[in-house]
Amino acid sequence: MRAGVVFLLFAMFSVLATACDPGIGITIVNRTASKICWYESEKEVGNPKWCADVQPGQTVEYSTICTSDWQQLVLLTIGAYGPQIYKRSATCGEWEQSGARVTVTQSGEEFIVTDSLPD
Repeated sequence: MRAGVVFLLFAMFSVLATACDPGIGITIVNRTASKICWYESEKEVGNPKWCADVQPGQTVEYSTICTSDWQQLVLLTIGAYGPQIYKRSATCGEWEQSGARVTVTQSGEEFIVTDSLPD
């Protein structure tokens, strides 16, 4: 009986800890005339279902569930099927400390991507 109560308390604490850690918000700034897709995994690229889109001229903050030591990939493409223009991974703590911001601009046909992470 005591083991069951301890297990139940541990399970409730785990759920509560996860629910109370909302993760981080990553801001994508699109200063181009093209739709940009953000993917969190390379295997999702090209699947419109997993494209977190940022319309031309739009700034969007997407929330992702993670803890400070988890790796978080930010992979950007032009549209769901277009070329990859950015790929960078850092821990969630590094993203959060840096301000978690990725900005995409365009000069002619070239896309220029900067982020808030230190080099």
